[in-house]
Amino acid sequence: MADLTAAIERICAAFGRDDVDFGTLQCREPVPIDFPEEIGVSPELQLFYSRIDLNDNPMVGGELYFGVITLDKLKQALYGWRWIRKGSSAFEEDPNWNKAWTVFGDRNGDALIAHTGLPSTPILGSIQGRSFGIADTLADFLDVLSDCMICEEADFGFDTKLDDMSVKPEFLDAVRARASARLSPDCVDGFMHFFFG
Repeated sequence: MADLTAAIERICAAFGRDDVDFGTLQCREPVPIDFPEEIGVSPELQLFYSRIDLNDNPMVGGELYFGVITLDKLKQALYGWRWIRKGSSAFEEDPNWNKAWTVFGDRNGDALIAHTGLPSTPILGSIQGRSFGIADTLADFLDVLSDCMICEEADFGFDTKLDDMSVKPEFLDAVRARASARLSPDCVDGFMHFFFG
């Protein structure tokens, strides 16, 4: 898992951009982690949470904004996804939800999902219940995210919007290029769809 360890260190280094990212996302020495019983866990997700100190509702800002779900809120994050309410009834398990899917990120009610039942923990996006691939591994996802965060700050100075508030095509091209360097074509499309519609 050397690739994942390096990717975790990169995302920690990229995070904390002034007035853009919020909360705490810092690397630390690995600590023992106890996941809630109902949560799907993989060695990769275990390493992610054991190596990163997440406090104060961490949020990646800018165009790639999403809230990172802290360990204590992982079960709560599955309500509305794994556990659903039909009408006014109590929550019940959705038979279509894969129990190996762990929601670890939220973007305006859309979910970033770690598929803990497959090798290397692929990452999915889910928008209004439709799920699709974003990265074949957790390490790939973190690396692409880091690259795009650095690009947004260093190459664009966070000036990524046109006058009509749409995202500049040149920034979208830069993100797609960075995603294409690490991800399969289907995952590149999924990554772009999740973050930019």
